[in-house]
Amino acid sequence: MVGCGFLVALVLWAPVAAPGREVGSTVTMDRLGSVRVGEACPGLAGWPVDGGSLLSLDGLMRVADGFPSQALVVSFFATWCKPCVEGLQRLDRLARSGRLPARVLLVALGEEGGGVQKHLAALGVALPAVGDPFQAIGERWGVVERGAGAKGTAAIPRTFVVAPDRRVVGILGQEGLDFESILVRMVGADVERRAE
Repeated sequence: MVGCGFLVALVLWAPVAAPGREVGSTVTMDRLGSVRVGEACPGLAGWPVDGGSLLSLDGLMRVADGFPSQALVVSFFATWCKPCVEGLQRLDRLARSGRLPARVLLVALGEEGGGVQKHLAALGVALPAVGDPFQAIGERWGVVERGAGAKGTAAIPRTFVVAPDRRVVGILGQEGLDFESILVRMVGADVERRAE
């Protein structure tokens, strides 16, 4: 009888999919805060990346050897966020695989640059990152509640796909089993649109 009670508890605890969604599927959104798909993305200018150079959205999206600009994937995380760990590693593997025709930038909420780099190195993630110690970037991008500052609650992980014309083409919330395929599809759809 004890085993039966455990089985009932396990069944009640099992994740339940929202109507129209499978368990483990990635959440896509049309807006997050003031950021909307189809509209211009917020800025990132003036923030130090990788402990050295200052970030400008133009510079990050320009390809050094003269090829046309690429899309940009901006992914928000925090070092204390357990779901972010797997997502960062998956995003790094996807970027290294060559299947994602975009540049990737990680934004670490509530963190300084040096601690961010140590955290990413321990995870085996080699993507460029910027620390956002006062969560100002997170606030501009709608990931942190406006006016909350460094103590604000963050909705993470959150990933944005930005076209070279600075238009947001996708916002991803919860990273499900289909995260990589949705991300590749969003970036690919923008590449195809620009080729027409």
